[in-house]
Amino acid sequence: MNTPTWIVKTGVGEDWGLIRRLIIGSKTKQIHYVDIVIVNTGKVVRLPWETFEIHNEEIRLGIPETQAHARGARASKLGDDAFSMDVWP
Repeated sequence: MNTPTWIVKTGVGEDWGLIRRLIIGSKTKQIHYVDIVIVNTGKVVRLPWETFEIHNEEIRLGIPETQAHARGARASKLGDDAFSMDVWP
């Protein structure tokens, strides 16, 4: 992606959050989870990568915002087979 910050947009294209960290499986080398700073609140939530959709180099939330907040409250911790990569300071 050619964007310096990884902005997550809602399904209707409004800014929702900024990706702060990718959690990558050490065996699979695939993104498993993403830590996001929500724009309106500054709260950090961890969501599964499957929660997002890529459209024309935009990252979009593929579920309703309320569902994302609820999932983020049950955030998974890093497993032994994962590592994280910060993408935003």
